[in-house]
Amino acid sequence: LAHGGSRSVALFTYCSLTSLFYWAVNSLSY
Repeated sequence: LAHGGSRSVALFTYCSLTSLFYWAVNSLSY
């Protein structure tokens, strides 16, 4: 993979984990 490709994958993974984290926090708060 090129550096741009790996960076995109890393960014995608970061966004996914962040979204999952916020979803978990919102679920536990109810």
